[in-house]
Amino acid sequence: MNIALIEESLGTNFQNTALLVEALCHSSFTNEASDPSRPNNERLEFLGDAVLGVAVADELFRTDDALNEGTLTVLRSQIVSGHSLSGAARRLKIGEFLAFGKGERNNGGTNKDSNLAGAFEALVGAVFVDKGFRAACDVVKRWLSEEIKIAKSSGVKKDPKTEYQLITQSSFGETPVYTITENAGPDHAPTFWSEVSVGGVIKGRGSGPSKAAAERFAAIYALKELKKKGG
Repeated sequence: MNIALIEESLGTNFQNTALLVEALCHSSFTNEASDPSRPNNERLEFLGDAVLGVAVADELFRTDDALNEGTLTVLRSQIVSGHSLSGAARRLKIGEFLAFGKGERNNGGTNKDSNLAGAFEALVGAVFVDKGFRAACDVVKRWLSEEIKIAKSSGVKKDPKTEYQLITQSSFGETPVYTITENAGPDHAPTFWSEVSVGGVIKGRGSGPSKAAAERFAAIYALKELKKKGG
C-alpha cells in the first residue's frame, strides 16, 4: 500500500499510519487473512459516520445563520448521504487502495457504493483519531465542498419525487422508475441504495436508512442534474 500517495490524495499526513491502513482494510480481507485478529475498518467507519455528521453540521451552522433547525437537518442528511460519500470516495480513488478478500473483489467490491462510502467514513474517523476534530473537518470540507455547495444553493424540497415526476412527465412524457439496487448494514441501522431511471436511462442515485429515503435522495440528485443542464 502506497501510504504517501494516499496521504497526498487525502491532503493530510498521518502520525500513526497504522490507522490509515486500518481504514482501508475491508472486513472481507481480514476474514480471509491468516491473522483473523487484524482490525478492519468497521470501527473507524462507525466513528467517522458520527464525525462527518458533526463536521457538516458545524460547517452549515458557521457559514449560514439564516438556516433554521429543520433546514439544517435536511441539508446535512443530503450532504452525508451514501451517494455523496461514495462520490467523494471515487474522486479520491479510494477503490484503488482498499484491501478486499478475493470473493468481495471478484464480486465488484472495489466499485460498490456501500464499500466506498464506508471507506470514506473510516478515513474521516482515522483522521479524527490521529489529528483531531479540526483536521477531520478540513478533510470533510475539502472532499465534500461540492456537495455542500449544491445542497445550500438548491435548498430543501418538500417532495422531490413528486416534483421530479411532474417535470419528467411534462418534458419527456415519462414517469420515473425507482429501483432498490443494494442494502447494507446491520438490521437496526440499514442503508438502502436506489436508482431512478427515465426512459431506461439512470438519472440519479441516492441512499438512506429506508427504501423511501433512498428514493427521495435519488430524486433530489436527479433534480440537481437537471438544474446543472438548465432543464
